[in-house]
Amino acid sequence: MAVIDIFQAAARLEGAHPFAVLTCLIANNQTVESSLQFDDGLLPLVADWLDTRFKHARPDAVPSGETFRPKDLQPELPEKVSAVARIVRRFRNNGYFGGRHTAEVNFQSGVPGHLLGFAADVRERLLHLGILEAKHTQNGRHVWLNERRLADIDNLTAGRIQDPQLKKLCDLE
Repeated sequence: MAVIDIFQAAARLEGAHPFAVLTCLIANNQTVESSLQFDDGLLPLVADWLDTRFKHARPDAVPSGETFRPKDLQPELPEKVSAVARIVRRFRNNGYFGGRHTAEVNFQSGVPGHLLGFAADVRERLLHLGILEAKHTQNGRHVWLNERRLADIDNLTAGRIQDPQLKKLCDLE
């Protein structure tokens, strides 16, 4: 049996994330080397556990010598959905919850210039949904993420938009 790393294994499993592969192996008490390599005979076990179809036809989805990043496994999102995910992810990673807030003009930072109006509409929609909260200060309106809506925030950072009006804003409907 050959040895394979978790990134190559994820590439051979349709839509699997490398860390899901690692979690599966650890949950099934399989040994994983410190270099994140394991016996490729375990791929069918991982595929069953992740409920994913195993790609038998392609022995090496990632050619040797080629750089592979977990980001490569993620499907390409539409531009507007990607912008929403980027904004919400930045707020979450910077810890804008509850007591920590920022001026609402900072909500749009990092968004391409042609999407600034779209970002303002998204901000108002997220305020309406309760995912963002706002307060007025002497320096203008400040916004932060509602920590009680973490599930919705995680969905947005992954690019999964469930609100019909937000889908319409992103041109998904």
